Amino acid sequence: MTIQYPVTRRDDSVSDTFKSAAGPAKVVNDPYRWLEEPSSDETKAWVEQQNKVTTEYLSKDGDLTKRLESELMERINFAKFGWTRRRGDRLFFDKNPGLANQSIIYMADANDPSKEAVLLDPNQFSTDGTWSLSSMSISRSGKLVAYGYSKGGSDWVTLKVLRVPDVIGGPVEILEDTIEWVKFSYPEFDEKEQGFLYARFPENKQLSADEKGTETDSNINQKMYYHRIGEQQSQDTLVYQSTTNPEYLFGGNFTNDNKYLMVHISKDCNPESNLSIITNWNQVIYDKTETEFKEIKLITNFNASYNYLHNVDGKFWFHTNLNAPMNRVITIDLPAKEGDALNITEVIKEREYLNQYAHYTSQKLYVVFLRDVQDVVEVFELHGKLIRPLPLPAPGCIGSLGGLHDSPHIYFSFESFTYPKTSFYLNTNDDVMSVFREPNIKNFVPTDYECKQEFYQSKDGTKIPMFVVHKKNFVANGQAPVFLTAYGGFEYPYSPAFSLNLIFFVDKFNGAFVVANIRGGGEYGKKWHDAGRLKNKQNSYDDIAAGVEYLFEKKYTSADKLTINGGSNGGLMVAACTNQRPELFGCCIADVGVFDMLRFQKFTIGRHWVSDYGCSDEPEQFDTLIKYSPLHNVNANKKYPHVLLVTGDHDDRVIPAHSYKYISELQYQRGNKPDQTDPLLILVDVQAGHGAGKPLSKRVHEFCTKLTFISIATKSKPN
Repeated sequence: MTIQYPVTRRDDSVSDTFKSAAGPAKVVNDPYRWLEEPSSDETKAWVEQQNKVTTEYLSKDGDLTKRLESELMERINFAKFGWTRRRGDRLFFDKNPGLANQSIIYMADANDPSKEAVLLDPNQFSTDGTWSLSSMSISRSGKLVAYGYSKGGSDWVTLKVLRVPDVIGGPVEILEDTIEWVKFSYPEFDEKEQGFLYARFPENKQLSADEKGTETDSNINQKMYYHRIGEQQSQDTLVYQSTTNPEYLFGGNFTNDNKYLMVHISKDCNPESNLSIITNWNQVIYDKTETEFKEIKLITNFNASYNYLHNVDGKFWFHTNLNAPMNRVITIDLPAKEGDALNITEVIKEREYLNQYAHYTSQKLYVVFLRDVQDVVEVFELHGKLIRPLPLPAPGCIGSLGGLHDSPHIYFSFESFTYPKTSFYLNTNDDVMSVFREPNIKNFVPTDYECKQEFYQSKDGTKIPMFVVHKKNFVANGQAPVFLTAYGGFEYPYSPAFSLNLIFFVDKFNGAFVVANIRGGGEYGKKWHDAGRLKNKQNSYDDIAAGVEYLFEKKYTSADKLTINGGSNGGLMVAACTNQRPELFGCCIADVGVFDMLRFQKFTIGRHWVSDYGCSDEPEQFDTLIKYSPLHNVNANKKYPHVLLVTGDHDDRVIPAHSYKYISELQYQRGNKPDQTDPLLILVDVQAGHGAGKPLSKRVHEFCTKLTFISIATKSKPN
């Protein structure tokens, strides 16, 4: 099928000059700079033309997308549960009863969970389901809930407050409190429930409500405030800011004894942070006997991560990577005065495998380890003595342990690639676990599937883990369609979570899906992360290439049957690997990817990714970035496989211009070459952002659109 791509205007007069550590300064052209203006008429027309070309191409397979949507919708029409929290005799939980666009927040009687009622239904926020619940904080008594919602997939959040009814099913009161310009912050109630902490950016008076999420301005000058219930946002108390470092972000939490406020200060996406302790919160906010906050700057050099667990008076327990790349638990005594040497004591020492996080409750520490990308949970006394391991139902991963520090009730989820997400209850009095809620999925029998963890060698000899999931009757003859995905960034571990979408792919294509745990992620702690970031970023892409060759060697698939897909940093991975080794893939789908590695830091929150990627303003880092930046490394002399970029017009995390510019360069360099018989396409979703909060209907449609593209690309007809 011959494709007539839209003519994309090039402005060859636009360029930047970068200093290089390897030689003279380099001039780099940027002919599509105009596509960085998302609201311009020219950009909007370009998007419309590109979407038309993509839609027409996908229609060559008739109504396949609609058929797949119908089947997948039927498969996912079951009650799906997420988190559960207990406050007194009330349970709060989210549930999608079937096919709702957004999960609904319920409350129930803890002694009889069948007695439940809707507390907050985000599906009522908008008629098309594109407004979503983005954050939620329940006060200690369970009488107040602060929640945040976003529009069209944007990271911008509006905070509201509701009063919980005294009886289940009673009327819910939405208070007048409204907080705007919040991003990357979650409300934190104080002990007396007079208000909550949050952080916000300065108001952008030139940005209308409808334009939120389409802007590209850098997000700087965040400040932390305290909002008192019933007051206007303009009356909120400024708690913390940095006048010298406008890029810093702030988070706060109150200590378990309510004596102190912990302020966490981050400068980028690394877990290392500074830490301050406000010692007179009660005197300023409640007693009003003092007017200024007293701060002890405990950590000032971003030397490690410090996740607060508990304190007894001036002794604080932290989960940290201080001198421990696999993490450990320590205590730090509050110094008599700022600047004194810190008294640090080890409580749970570092192991050879990752200590992911710890949760304090009932005078015990519940620690979740990650051993070869599978969770292990152990219970310790407060001073570090092992009490017992907690047996999990199968190899897999658990969700966050949810419970108050002095409550015996913990709720958490467990899942794996073949074990659907199931809710469990744990009583800390005896540490006995029991199933709380489990899903009932139509036409899914877990024992029909097999999940294998395999290890392969990368280019430099490093052993890389990989999960392969398929039906038990799978035949490894090199002809099966395979869906490969990975992330490899920001110390994020790609743990074995259940995905009915990927199971659906396995079923429809008689194939397999593969997750490669490449370097740059957090599967093996800080060293694994460091091995795939900054000057080592190429290791991530070498890991993918080696993994693909391993799949070929083991005859799982072949190049013409292999699809690679990833989102955000994973989208970067897809594009970089496609540029470098296009012959390895039959189909490449990159979602909301970072593709312009020379300018990403100039937009919205991009400055914080410098910790993983580096910055083109630094000569040595420029020399690294220019070698793999997808926009600047399109291979004009090699045939590309089927390429589809997917982005959203309200993505204010990775702005859509990354995708706009990269596909333009792909089409310019390869679109009219005689050997380029496979399409180079982009699909721009309207009223959609980076992915969080996307309505169920949009998510299903997008995935089934990808399946149609895969079907065409790999010549594999779904059954």
